[in-house]
Amino acid sequence: MLVAHHSDNLKAIYGIGSFFDKNLPSTWIRHDIDLIFVVKSIENIPKEDWDNRFYPRQIEGYEVFIGYNTIEIYHDKQKFHEVSGANYKWALIEIKYPENSKLLYGKDIRDQLPDVSTLTFDCEDILARGLYHLEKSLKSKEFHITMRELSKAIFKTSFYICVYFMDNFNYTSLIEIGKKLK
Repeated sequence: MLVAHHSDNLKAIYGIGSFFDKNLPSTWIRHDIDLIFVVKSIENIPKEDWDNRFYPRQIEGYEVFIGYNTIEIYHDKQKFHEVSGANYKWALIEIKYPENSKLLYGKDIRDQLPDVSTLTFDCEDILARGLYHLEKSLKSKEFHITMRELSKAIFKTSFYICVYFMDNFNYTSLIEIGKKLK
């Protein structure tokens, strides 16, 4: 369905996040799916998809988040921020390293991405993202939302601690972050 919808413009689809983390236990609850569509052109994304790119879609009982980028945008930090709103180095290591993502469709473009070893993390941004989810968890009146947001806050704050003390930390897996924090 999603591939057919974008077929002429699509280079690759990567799955990122806990849904695709093969190291998590089978009992791990996976509520959402994070996808990155690497497209030929941002201009050729249907308007409705582009306008709603920061909102989840409900597909088969999952919240599905879709981010869009081009290889060219990955090479332009300023343009990347305008298009995605994500943390630049964090987003790059998600795709660049196979242990952080899974190629679901198309041609693997990892070798066409910028060298991340020369980049530094925007640690303030990562911490702010963790605190944002902590605040959402504290304000929520619904238990499942509180727990989901708290989980995101803990993950992002833990990732922040790892990259704050080790700028070349290139793992986004909960298991690897946990190992590093030990």
